[in-house]
Amino acid sequence: MLLSKPLSKSLSKLLRPVKLPSSIAWASCRASSTSVTSSASSNTPEVLPLISPHSIYVWGSSSKSRLPTVPSSSTLLSPRKIPISAVNEDLGLDASWSLKHFRVGKGDNTGFVFAKDSGTEDEINRTFIYGDDKYNPSREITEYTPSPTSDPSKTSSITSDFLVDDLVLGPKSFGLIARSKADSSQSALSWGYGGDALNGYGQLGLGPSVQTDGQYNVTLPSPITSLTEDFTPLTQWQIASSHTVGLSSSSNEVLTAGSGQFGRLGNIDAIDQLYFEPVEMLSTLPSISWTQVSAGHAFTLALASDGTVHGWGKNEANQLGLGGGLSMDVYNMENAPNQIEFFEANDIHVAQVACGYNHAAALDVEGNVYVWGGKSGFLSPERVTNMEEKATWVGCGHNFTVVAGESNALCTFSHGGSS
Repeated sequence: MLLSKPLSKSLSKLLRPVKLPSSIAWASCRASSTSVTSSASSNTPEVLPLISPHSIYVWGSSSKSRLPTVPSSSTLLSPRKIPISAVNEDLGLDASWSLKHFRVGKGDNTGFVFAKDSGTEDEINRTFIYGDDKYNPSREITEYTPSPTSDPSKTSSITSDFLVDDLVLGPKSFGLIARSKADSSQSALSWGYGGDALNGYGQLGLGPSVQTDGQYNVTLPSPITSLTEDFTPLTQWQIASSHTVGLSSSSNEVLTAGSGQFGRLGNIDAIDQLYFEPVEMLSTLPSISWTQVSAGHAFTLALASDGTVHGWGKNEANQLGLGGGLSMDVYNMENAPNQIEFFEANDIHVAQVACGYNHAAALDVEGNVYVWGGKSGFLSPERVTNMEEKATWVGCGHNFTVVAGESNALCTFSHGGSS
């Protein structure tokens, strides 16, 4: 058992750890993952995916048909095993297709990438997204356009042209990191909700796109050509409600796009960015390599190779971990990166960070977990002190936290709301 008693009075809703067979591992438990995240609705339980060679395990709400083979009116209160063969059958795929990626988004969607002849020159990928179809009208992602303003009748085949390295699911926007079959060059493609006059524009990073009813929505995936032109391929990518953040390891840059409200882009100005732009203050630290990024609703965290954590954006719930007071103003924010001094001051080397809606968590190299924000009373990182074993991974949902332990135990806990 990973945790034996409630974390604290302020984190009062502790669910029992879930123990799963040793053959099961997290579908995406690396730093680049976006797979354990929460619904945009604070009262909606969320899916937490695990994967074995032959099955996936899911639980939470299946509203809007976000779960394969599970009725849309269902809420699973404990993990349900779904054989990959059942997912294949649901999608009309024969047994020659194997699961390559499984992602749960920050909204009402679940994504799958299947591969045929995996690892060969003839590998073929097919990508599917279950769930809300308002901004993604087709379950299978089959076509893309050269640009969001292109003639929609002039499309090309994603399956024929690309191998999918990652599928990125935001609340209403989506992305692919893919390699060209022709020359192995990398592209990032985005589509879905592109912003509006109230919430800001640009989170797709595509520049000015077609405006419909005051919103810049893109129906089909389109390559983010500015990244290709600037030779900044994305290693990691997370899409939040109105902004997006990416990491380019080749150029050692953290890049943001989208709404500039509440300083969520980290470039001081509150103006929207229609294209990905480097966070300039991070680029002035040449001795630091950036290893991970994570996006909350209106804030962002970046992890450096020296174990330091830097954050910017909205801070009304102390989600930036900078200290302060419990009576933070709703407009409290930091419009440029600030280092979370707690970790360096206590000689703590952070290995992974995760962002929820307005709270965050971190895992250090010793296997300790820290949480802060969410109006929990934790103004700066607070260590989870009652763990009975080392943690190996941490993730955040909308208003809950997920911890995996080295014995393959899994625990979720929450401060208020619904887990």
